[in-house]
Amino acid sequence: MPIEHGPGPPSKGGAGSDKGKVFIGGLLKETTTESLHAHFSEFGTVADCVVMRDRLTHAPRGFGFVTYADPKVAQYVVSLVHEVDGKVVQAKVAVPPAAPVEEARLVAA
Repeated sequence: MPIEHGPGPPSKGGAGSDKGKVFIGGLLKETTTESLHAHFSEFGTVADCVVMRDRLTHAPRGFGFVTYADPKVAQYVVSLVHEVDGKVVQAKVAVPPAAPVEEARLVAA
């Protein structure tokens, strides 16, 4: 069920913003970026969509990400149950990876 949006300015966030990013887990190996996009674009404007693949084998890893232009759509989407390519999948707000922690250095006096 798509969200109806009233008139107003588009959300701010720009390139690189993770505010509208949703993690999609439990995908079938047969799920493609196109089929993922087709399902999730029913809820709002999709700015980016990807099914993650292994770097060496290029085999699907069973999860992907959908980024919405409007972060409010992402919040709505994670509250629903989704079925993609005949399988119920998990939709969760994506958590950005933590920044690397610098190792403490011991300084000899």
